[in-house]
Amino acid sequence: MKATRKDTFPLIIKKGHASVKIYRGQNRGKDLFTLAFQTPSGRRRQFFTSLDDAKREANTKVANLAQGDVEGAKLNGQDRVMFVAAQTALEGTGITLDIAAREFAAAFKILGHDGIIEAARFYHKHIAAELPDITVADAVAKFGEAKAAAEMSRLYLKDIRVMLGRLATAFACNLKSVTPDDLTGYMQRLNVGPVARNNHKRLIVALFNFAKLQKWLREDETTAADALQTSKVKHKDVEIYTPREVAAFLHHASEEFLPWLLLIAFGGLRRQELAKGLKWESINFENRTIT
Repeated sequence: MKATRKDTFPLIIKKGHASVKIYRGQNRGKDLFTLAFQTPSGRRRQFFTSLDDAKREANTKVANLAQGDVEGAKLNGQDRVMFVAAQTALEGTGITLDIAAREFAAAFKILGHDGIIEAARFYHKHIAAELPDITVADAVAKFGEAKAAAEMSRLYLKDIRVMLGRLATAFACNLKSVTPDDLTGYMQRLNVGPVARNNHKRLIVALFNFAKLQKWLREDETTAADALQTSKVKHKDVEIYTPREVAAFLHHASEEFLPWLLLIAFGGLRRQELAKGLKWESINFENRTIT
């Protein structure tokens, strides 16, 4: 089943006080549906390419989560009174009691006091109301479009599709809700080496800086990406070719490959600079300069 205009995302599947949300995103031009729900061990996500499959799993999950409400009803005495009062207070929020307790504790720890309501009012007045709701997937798509319009290299555009596409799949939520801890955990879970991890980091930082320019994030504040650390790379000893070795390369090189070797060996150009599409017009033989 494809999503229709009647479907408003995120879809919320509820049973009692339990709820599961279905977010809609994009992965390589195709719909991707993400289930987001809270378990006693933490927040969980599941990914589906079919909305029907996502809804079926959501109904199963919400039924299991609702079973916890039934168990809570078995409490006796004062515990039962407090439990029922807490559940009543959360009615209409779509948030379960365990999530509310965990988030309250985290907010209390951040603030260092119980002024959580005042902090929420300040956030709503000065921050949330000013920022648009744009998902990570939409931000990645618009970032890619902007870089394509700027005629960035095919390799760079491919990195955006692959690396930032992976980020969009992992975060089926609003861009402004991504925290430094979220990104740090994401980077730690990447099964790549330090060089590739740094490449991921550079693109993520570029994405968040682009978002600030688009006013999707506050321009006067650091972003979640700014907290990412650069991975240390162990550099191997640099090997320098001898004149005899370079001469052998040039002697055996094909006519098509010879300019590459000459420009790299004697022009001071890097392989990546050549790969981005250096044109013959950029080489001035009279002035002996390369633009």
